[in-house]
Amino acid sequence: MADYMAVHRTNYFKVNDEKKWNEWFSCLSGTEDFTRTDKDGTVWHGFGGYSYSPWFEWHDEESGEQLDGDLFIDKSLEMLQNMLPNGEVFIYSEVGWDKLRYVAGWSMVVTNQNFEVIDLANGSMDAVKKLLAEQGIEKTDDEWNKFRDNMDWIIRR
Repeated sequence: MADYMAVHRTNYFKVNDEKKWNEWFSCLSGTEDFTRTDKDGTVWHGFGGYSYSPWFEWHDEESGEQLDGDLFIDKSLEMLQNMLPNGEVFIYSEVGWDKLRYVAGWSMVVTNQNFEVIDLANGSMDAVKKLLAEQGIEKTDDEWNKFRDNMDWIIRR
């Protein structure tokens, strides 16, 4: 049986609607609120916890049914994006492991216009290719495949 453990954390970020933020955040479970207020009154939100992705419990406003799958992801992401002011960035990161057999990690970077998901395995591979290319070292597809096989300690999401 697997003994998967994980942690998750966000950066500190601002929102444009505290009421909507509180409603959104109240639908999370398995995470701690790290909201803080600066001396000038600026509120910075953040959260994290000792688990993998916090559980969101969303219900459709009209039908009352719990949302799941792609509809759930689309709706919660859209709501988050609508709360981010121009120029603000939300970064969610998660790292997990199963003893020392493997590690897994990913981050989601969100603005009010777009988002991108970066995973540890592909990000590491991209860095390897870039650094070797800077040294003028090129590999064949077979060599890259063998190299990737030796990265089996990183789970590819």
